[in-house]
Amino acid sequence: MSDLPPVKVDILQIEQVLLNLLHNSIEALGEAETVNRAILIEASAGGPGFVEIGVKDNGPGFPPDLLSDSFLPFLSTKAEGLGIGLSLCKSIVEAHGGRFWLDRDARGGAVHFTIPAVETSRDG
Repeated sequence: MSDLPPVKVDILQIEQVLLNLLHNSIEALGEAETVNRAILIEASAGGPGFVEIGVKDNGPGFPPDLLSDSFLPFLSTKAEGLGIGLSLCKSIVEAHGGRFWLDRDARGGAVHFTIPAVETSRDG
């Protein structure tokens, strides 16, 4: 066991973040000109007491002029988009004490976030 205090993570909210990011990737891949479409979800140590999650695709990526404003509410590149998805994801992650960012150097779209690592036992 760790000396860190117990951390509460709302798994349903983190699921919602992942579902939103996957939905965004699937939509982006619908616009991709490549035949070999792919989405990669990675998890790794994200610093002491944190897990880093990455959701990457080989779609068109984020428009360069929007990268700096990607978390502003009501900003969307989709004709039918409301523009609250990434902003909401960022808010959820930060409410859990994590960080949320876009990988500006990725080929395609890549979003990363950290959440506190939670120790579990077989008892739940």
